[in-house]
Amino acid sequence: MNGAFQHADTPEERLGIAVVTANEAYDKAHPQGIRPGYGFYAHFLGPFLRREVLLELQEWRRKGVRLDAAIERDIAQELMDLNHEIEDRLHGRE
Repeated sequence: MNGAFQHADTPEERLGIAVVTANEAYDKAHPQGIRPGYGFYAHFLGPFLRREVLLELQEWRRKGVRLDAAIERDIAQELMDLNHEIEDRLHGRE
């Protein structure tokens, strides 16, 4: 993953990096200087937002909130998949 993203401490920092990366990706594909619409952001930022939700669920688990074992496995698998998708987006390989 992008070093800055990987070392960001808060969801706000990680989402800020994701937005900057989204803008850079859009500018590269559309050099006319037009800003992207909400559909582009919804598509590009979706994995980043889902990852933050899943990380929050994992944090609840660490704090003692009980989750079903199957749900925990699903969360872990989806996080792995999202991490790969996010890495691709951060490095322009979408």
